Amino acid sequence: MSDPRSVASADPHDPVARAQRELPEEFAAAVAARLDREVLVRTRWVALTSGGAGAVFAASMIGRVVEPWLWLWLGALLGLCLGRAAFAHRVLSSDALPPRRVLMVTTVAAALAGAVWGSAAWLPLAAPDPVITFYAAAVVAGIVSGTAVSYASAPRIALAITLPAVPPTALALALRGDGPGYGAALLLLTLAVMVVREARSNRRAVESDIAHRLLLEREKARVQGRETLLRLSADALPQRIAYVDREHRFLFVNRRYVEQLAMSRDKIIGRHLREVLGAQYQMLAEPLAAALAGTPQELELSHQPRLPRGSVQRVSLVPDAREDGGVRGVFVAITEVEGPR
Repeated sequence: MSDPRSVASADPHDPVARAQRELPEEFAAAVAARLDREVLVRTRWVALTSGGAGAVFAASMIGRVVEPWLWLWLGALLGLCLGRAAFAHRVLSSDALPPRRVLMVTTVAAALAGAVWGSAAWLPLAAPDPVITFYAAAVVAGIVSGTAVSYASAPRIALAITLPAVPPTALALALRGDGPGYGAALLLLTLAVMVVREARSNRRAVESDIAHRLLLEREKARVQGRETLLRLSADALPQRIAYVDREHRFLFVNRRYVEQLAMSRDKIIGRHLREVLGAQYQMLAEPLAAALAGTPQELELSHQPRLPRGSVQRVSLVPDAREDGGVRGVFVAITEVEGPR
């Protein structure tokens, strides 16, 4: 559990294969942490549920099974179930990532519980009863499938429960020596295979989810790093730089643009140019539409607020073209020309 292994797809775009190749340590740690905690969280209520089912099964077998053996069987099962639940609760309450030995204890305890359930069909009967074996097998099948599915993405735990429980029960069915016994044994073994395969499939889904998240976080960090570098570079330029999307909203402004507008960056980003620029927007609307259609624009604006009297602004609107020829938005560069022209 602490050292997850999965068969990576040959597809280079498969997220699990990419994560194992590009982020091996982070991926292994993330999978182990999620699965380890999932196993311990579910062990608490799965163990108690299994104990309750054992008590109901034992009550239904009174008078059919030699009672000392029945109470011994129930005592062993309840002891294991309560011990597993208490152990998982204690580890989770410590708020620490469980080490490998904790999961080993959990796996061994699950295997012992599976062995106790596997012995249910072998309990000595008080009187011959050909139905008891089928009844015990049906209960074991329900317990094994329910428990294994509850652990979802932990195939090791599913195996630990299934292997000690199903083969002895299937053998007890087969030893009846009749068609129904053989058929039920085959069905039980088929169920065991399906349960383990489902657990492996769920494990793969968990790994894929974690791989997607890790790769996305890494890409997000890269993008944020590039954005920070671009913003710092743009802030150092003497021009006023902005980026406007197709809805005429500011997505970026550099420091000098913020200073001219005398507004905080947070009050500019995401707002429509009309809200921020006021009357100046009317002079920019038509050139901006042309730039969004793919044609670069150059214009000059004079008599702007917060600029020296007689100064002129030279505005360049450069389309941000996509590979398919469309335009994502427009880069705006404003240079101040001192003095009347």
